[in-house]
Amino acid sequence: MFDTEKFINAVENRPALYNLKLKDYSNRDLKLKLWEEVALIMYSNWQELPVENKNIIGRELQTKWKSLRDQFIKARKLERDIKSGASAGKKKKYIYYDQLQFLIHSDESRETGTNLSPDRDISTRQMEEVIGNIQEGSDSFRAPTPTPTGPTPHASTSTPRTQQRHNLFELYSFYI
Repeated sequence: MFDTEKFINAVENRPALYNLKLKDYSNRDLKLKLWEEVALIMYSNWQELPVENKNIIGRELQTKWKSLRDQFIKARKLERDIKSGASAGKKKKYIYYDQLQFLIHSDESRETGTNLSPDRDISTRQMEEVIGNIQEGSDSFRAPTPTPTGPTPHASTSTPRTQQRHNLFELYSFYI
């Protein structure tokens, strides 16, 4: 018999498996190690199992976790959608709802950074204008191209569309 409460506790003690805000959430090697720890807790004979069985059980544990998490999210959404003053109806509370409360603050995305500095950043409007001009064949926003010292490798086979892409790339490189 599978002990779901024990499983939830094992996952809860390993935040990198569920907390999107943590940097370790993106660390695949660490998460693999953590899932193995969970499997060791859930299956007393884990060490003796062949690798093929460990892989199957590992995938089953991850699927079980995703199912529990998704059911919790669904139950939470239903709870929030009940209008104030409306009757709650006869809907039973999700069995693991209280135990999965630790997921509430972990399902928000982490803030991401940028490696572009503000003084070198090109605005979306400027980029759309440049793309429009290139597609129309206008030379007004073309980036300065270096003077070739020899024959260009694509000179004879380059199509106008390919040239437009090269010009767009040069322009983008110029602003970066």
